[in-house]
Amino acid sequence: MGKVSVGTEVSALAVKVLDKFMVMAAAPNAYAQLVVRGRVTGRGDGNKWKVQWEFCGQKIDSQHGAKSFDSAVPVAGVPIPANVGAPDTDSEDSDSVNSEHMSISDEDGIDVDDSEILAPSLEQQAEPGQNLLNCHGLQWIEEKEGVSDDYRLMRGVQNVKAKLMWPANIRNDHLFPHTPLDYFLLFFPDRIESICTWTSAEMPGAALTPHELLKFFGLLLYMCIEPRRNRRAYWNTTSETIETALNYGKRFGMARNRWEEIWRCLTLHGATDTTNPWFPVYDFVEAMNERIIEVYYPSSTFCVDESSSKWRGMGDWYDRGMPHITKCPRKPETLSCEFKDNADATTGIIVRLEICEGKERMKQKEWAGVEGISAGAAMCMRLCKPWFGTGRMLVADSYFASVNTLVNLKKHGIYFTGLVKTAYTGYPKAWCKAVAMGERGDTKTATAVKDGVEMIAHVWNDPGKVGKPRKALISACGTTIEAPAVERPRKRKNPDTGLWEDWTRKVKRTALVKHYFDHAGVIDHANRLRMDGGRMERTVETKKWDRRVFSSFLSVVICNAYMGYSMDNEKPEQHEFNVWLARELIFNKKRGAEQENVADAAGMRTYPKSTTSTPSPPKEKGPSDAVPLVDHDQAGPLLHDIQPLRRRPEFKNRRNAKLNCKHCHRDGATLYCASCDFKGRGDLFALCAPGTGSNCLSWHCQHGV
Repeated sequence: MGKVSVGTEVSALAVKVLDKFMVMAAAPNAYAQLVVRGRVTGRGDGNKWKVQWEFCGQKIDSQHGAKSFDSAVPVAGVPIPANVGAPDTDSEDSDSVNSEHMSISDEDGIDVDDSEILAPSLEQQAEPGQNLLNCHGLQWIEEKEGVSDDYRLMRGVQNVKAKLMWPANIRNDHLFPHTPLDYFLLFFPDRIESICTWTSAEMPGAALTPHELLKFFGLLLYMCIEPRRNRRAYWNTTSETIETALNYGKRFGMARNRWEEIWRCLTLHGATDTTNPWFPVYDFVEAMNERIIEVYYPSSTFCVDESSSKWRGMGDWYDRGMPHITKCPRKPETLSCEFKDNADATTGIIVRLEICEGKERMKQKEWAGVEGISAGAAMCMRLCKPWFGTGRMLVADSYFASVNTLVNLKKHGIYFTGLVKTAYTGYPKAWCKAVAMGERGDTKTATAVKDGVEMIAHVWNDPGKVGKPRKALISACGTTIEAPAVERPRKRKNPDTGLWEDWTRKVKRTALVKHYFDHAGVIDHANRLRMDGGRMERTVETKKWDRRVFSSFLSVVICNAYMGYSMDNEKPEQHEFNVWLARELIFNKKRGAEQENVADAAGMRTYPKSTTSTPSPPKEKGPSDAVPLVDHDQAGPLLHDIQPLRRRPEFKNRRNAKLNCKHCHRDGATLYCASCDFKGRGDLFALCAPGTGSNCLSWHCQHGV
């Protein structure tokens, strides 16, 4: 080989200097021997040279070391090197040739059959441009004008909004807005009495009541609100440090030994199925899935992704360890119990869960191992099964995204959109990489039909930098009509002043791109709420794997309650909502509460032994008292006409109608008494709703002042 310099014509094996799969698509039967020519355009990074290659009528720029070139002499016809026909098995590229039975595992865990990737399904004499759109026998057609008609809407499928369906066992009265406890009970499986029965059978002490169980949950949540290093510290009556003594026993009426006894004996299942190693939590997960179908009507878009329950204890090599542990170095928690979940993409509410039970048990799941259905497709089908035939849309990342997933979901009435990275059998990935693109944000579109299912391959030129992959989407619906540009806040240094300043980068995008990226991170957001907001997994330590997994699922219920509460009310801060919920759980009035007479240390609340006791007059609340603790039974029979302010004509167009309460004088009253006026002046007699923690309404209804 001659000396390399700027302007020298060079040649090399195409698979060494270009994308291997793009070369395979152009010459499937001779890709290993294909030689390309190029010209050196300058010096690159380090000892590399910048080369512009000519391939399939396109000019492709890249950088390579001089050892990558087979010839540096400009000749009319470049010969094929003698060693190409029989590659050395120890060479760098030997795995790309001798890989007939090799299985490739991508970064997201999807297994791709390499024999499918290397299958010579393209016609040898076909034009290069057409070859890039013919993938494993599936012909794609480039749409120069994009796609303007949504396949889903063309079939008459309408978008729907999410709504909560309140069951009969939860109070449902428009005069008394639902409280955080109501939302918790809405999403918690309807088996509180059963859990009390199962747990009581394991406890040596007194039987567990629903009141105690909810109080136990409340203390568990409150521990995460004010964490301590030692669980014993929550019940300390004195403190020798700067931290305040929490004194849970006196404040909340549950001794530490009793709490520990419940935590130790907590049982979530009835009969024991010894054939299922996950039996301590399996029935509870199934009950969660059944409950969500009964009480929640999801919107038109779902998002499927994975979540994890942190576990640093023993693994399946020990009989007390977790049955299966997932190790993923790129995750914040490298060792965990992984579970796949499906969430409503508009509200973030988790609608279905499935534990990753291990390789052998996952093979026994529905649709697993069925010919023509990949593992990712089977997972999506199980998570979306209750909504088959409804025409809803599913958004998922590269773990699930493939032609196989899209086709199988569409056959069951679910439209799919995903980001393709490695599971590209039948997908024109080589075309997505090689197609000419202009500026950042440009898109190209191709369509195909498989088994009667229309598919869209949509590539977005973002970030649009050399060496950075473009984003390739596959979808069964959507349009490529231009959408508002995405705005990304950035910082840059002003060359004149030398100071850093804020600026916004705007990247154009289409409606299909916007739809995917607006919804793809919903479960990641829910995971942050659960792990960073609730912090139950990081605060409450345990040596029992089933307690750890249960605490994660309990956090899912709490986060669902938070997002459900935000659907009907102005969205509060998560910490504020957790405080409200913890207090309501601790001072609940379920069966067993009549055995207690517990006062809150803050002076907010005293639960009487009888619900017929005369309520105390409303008191002024300080900053530490702004916690909603509700006693719905104190109001008694309503002798006054209580109405929401929003029904008044003057508040008709106001989303959050509020006035000053005539009892406690706080700004935030949402009710008024239509049969009374204030001191005969004709003013509206505004009252605080019970959901604010005030008893202004009950006091007015009983005393009429």
